[in-house]
Amino acid sequence: MVNPQSNPEEAVMTGAPSQPMKLATTSDDQIGLSYAEVLYLLAMGPGPAAERTRETLLLDGIDDAEKISLIGASALMARGLIAFTEDGESIGAVDQALYIRFVLTNATRWTAFQATDGGEGGDTGFFIESPRGQLLVQPRAFDTWWFVLLHPDAAASDVLAATALGWGDSAPEMAVFIRSRTMTVDRSFTIHVAAGSWSYAFGVTGAPEPEQRREDVSRADTEAAVKGFADSVGEAS
Repeated sequence: MVNPQSNPEEAVMTGAPSQPMKLATTSDDQIGLSYAEVLYLLAMGPGPAAERTRETLLLDGIDDAEKISLIGASALMARGLIAFTEDGESIGAVDQALYIRFVLTNATRWTAFQATDGGEGGDTGFFIESPRGQLLVQPRAFDTWWFVLLHPDAAASDVLAATALGWGDSAPEMAVFIRSRTMTVDRSFTIHVAAGSWSYAFGVTGAPEPEQRREDVSRADTEAAVKGFADSVGEAS
């Protein structure tokens, strides 16, 4: 997945410890978590946003989710990613886990990507936005998830376009499917690349016909259309 350059500035979030978390420009802004650990972080901030995130990441409907999340809590504590508060009365997320927990449980826009080269090659990823943080998320082997912590000020349309077109550039023939949702809007965008020619279509998810379809256009035209699509779904605020 594409990780735009993040600035080494501080991000302070609701519920953060007295020392603000600093987003690093190296490996500190990326981390892998098991699905059990993700379930626990979601459980730390229950509500409609957390439920939509759980659904988006295909973590809904898991049997014994509460028990599995406690296994995740043990792993997070062993890694120093959650800790007891000073009074010992509660547990809070720490460092990267704090940022991830905030975004997952306060998200306002969820975008899913699927890319395929028409054969066995393919990939999946997610872009999750909240008012004060953004994540690129990708499933990995052994039920793990890879998180890229983006700077809160990264332009969402740039992130979405760079991710989608990055996949479009990855093979001579490639199809990329994008579904972007808020709590009230659900829209989709499809890109097809073949022999250097780009085509795209977009509209309301599930509609019988797209609102617009363009064939044999340039990469730059497609990029502009993807950015316009991102804006049409609504800003995370």
